[in-house]
Amino acid sequence: LKMAADMKRLINAFIVLREKKEELAEKQKQEMELITSKMETIELAIRKAALDAGVDSFKTEVGTATLVQNMKVSCEDWVVFREFLKDKDPLNFLGKRISVTSIRDFMDANDGAVPPGVKTFREASLRITAAK
Repeated sequence: LKMAADMKRLINAFIVLREKKEELAEKQKQEMELITSKMETIELAIRKAALDAGVDSFKTEVGTATLVQNMKVSCEDWVVFREFLKDKDPLNFLGKRISVTSIRDFMDANDGAVPPGVKTFREASLRITAAK
């Protein structure tokens, strides 16, 4: 009986703290959105000033603003890109991340066997849900 009362108290405390954490996160999210919006407005003004002046940077006593070109990539046709990769080392073109879903599917199809060079592990976590 004491164990049940202790569990009720612990679970309730956890739920109350989680709700407080969610409230703080939402408040912080709203404050961050306001700050980000203001920063974006300032960034646009600096970009426009640089373009209007025909320069790629401004240096002041408080800091420097520099226009930088960053290349981004995306795949618009995976079939064509996979064909391109056939005679190349795909890791030179792709990130080194293993798909958990693909490994799980492989293991399911191969009696739990793991592909060579791959290690799997599980992390236990506790999920607490509030009563509705």
